[in-house]
Amino acid sequence: MKYYSLFTLLLLLTACGGTQQPQGSTLPGPCDMLTLKQLEDIMREPVEDPIPTNANVGERAACSFTLPGRSKDDNLVIYILQSNTGKDLDKFKTLAGEWQARNMGAEYELETVSGYPMAFFPGERYVYPPTFLISFNQVDLAIQGAAKDDAKSIAFRAMVQYQWK
Repeated sequence: MKYYSLFTLLLLLTACGGTQQPQGSTLPGPCDMLTLKQLEDIMREPVEDPIPTNANVGERAACSFTLPGRSKDDNLVIYILQSNTGKDLDKFKTLAGEWQARNMGAEYELETVSGYPMAFFPGERYVYPPTFLISFNQVDLAIQGAAKDDAKSIAFRAMVQYQWK
């Protein structure tokens, strides 16, 4: 009976939030990461219709936004990745290699600013969209359809907002 009571207590603590992540490690969904207004301010163009997208291999979640000022096939897509490299450069290079294979072997620029590993694939029209990868301790992100500086701004705005490190 003593073990049953202990099990029940642990179950209740878990249900009441006893295993919540510490403050500052919030992981929003990709459609809710930033408001449409924030995205429009960064992209300097209209951003509309966030649509949760089925995650592919290596992704936890994805969201596609329409960019009405562009052609029909041009979208902004934000991915939360499963990799969680934790800013480990070797693991990040492996992640970039996976995206290189997705982008048909395309070359990418690798950089590290203030300890945040980043990679940028410039994109090729009708072949693959521009793709930006970045690693924080809490999450790895991929942002497609934005210029390099805009994608960086999206990632770092989310980092500040959610206190990622």
